[in-house]
Amino acid sequence: MHSVESWFLEQDIAKDTLKIWQELINLMAELCLTPAGFIVQMTEKGYQVVIANNSEENPYPAGGVIPAETNIFCKKVVEQNQPLYVNNATHLKEWRSNPEVSDDHFNSYLGFPLLWPSGKIFGTICVMDFKITNYDDRYHRLLAHFKEMAERDLKLLEQNIYIKQLSIHDDLTGLLNRRGLQNKISEHIKFASRHNEDIAVCYYDLDELKKINDNHGHRIGDEAIKIFAHALEESHRKTDITARLSGDEFLAIVCIKHLDELKKIDERLQASLSNCNISVCINYSLGKVIIDNESLLKTDIEKVISQADELMYSNKRSKYAN
Repeated sequence: MHSVESWFLEQDIAKDTLKIWQELINLMAELCLTPAGFIVQMTEKGYQVVIANNSEENPYPAGGVIPAETNIFCKKVVEQNQPLYVNNATHLKEWRSNPEVSDDHFNSYLGFPLLWPSGKIFGTICVMDFKITNYDDRYHRLLAHFKEMAERDLKLLEQNIYIKQLSIHDDLTGLLNRRGLQNKISEHIKFASRHNEDIAVCYYDLDELKKINDNHGHRIGDEAIKIFAHALEESHRKTDITARLSGDEFLAIVCIKHLDELKKIDERLQASLSNCNISVCINYSLGKVIIDNESLLKTDIEKVISQADELMYSNKRSKYAN
């Protein structure tokens, strides 16, 4: 799902929502007869203007970030999770340290909290004016209506994100599936190239899964798959890619600077599997291929995955040759 700590402007999946919101905020500011209308996002990193109306009088463009500790109107809306109307800020002591008032000479603010479908605060939707205002109930109802429209967009966005997540993750284990793997690989390679790291492609296959299914039933077999997937993910860093390719085949793509890092991953994986709560032993065969940093951007990653697959089967054959 979308992280509430991620900047909305940086999410590709939010592009359509941003276009809708731009029209919404332009109309809201026009109907309220104000020079400035906004949707603002709040995270631990501060307050970011997500959408600003298209007006030459508006000094705050989209993308600007205000530190979280700054005394601004939106901060009070977020902290109290309540609408706020200030019609003459320059006459109120609490707003003297607000740079929107002291530096940019805004005098009026009407804002509502904007919520994710979960009820968590997204930020605010608001209008601001340089002059003193006297907004009656009609303006409050109008802004409340725009708030509801924006929150419906957030709900649709989360539904779309959920559907996308289902399409790129394996149902049984929650790891990436083949499609999800393909979406991540190129980004991972570019990251390793920029940071002068090599990449290890590690192909795993559970040993004797068919025997587990035949002797203990598919429920235990599925449990073995889930336990291995969890151990695989836990033994790797969050920056690594772990995926389930088929019934008993898994892949990990790891950025490394030293081969010792792979040894430590194997040790963590073995330790995790040895402590798992299941009635069968979970063992695996493994094939590894290292792509050095200088070759990363010109290497056919699919061929490397096939090579790791062949090495894995070679490892498996050697264990069961007799």
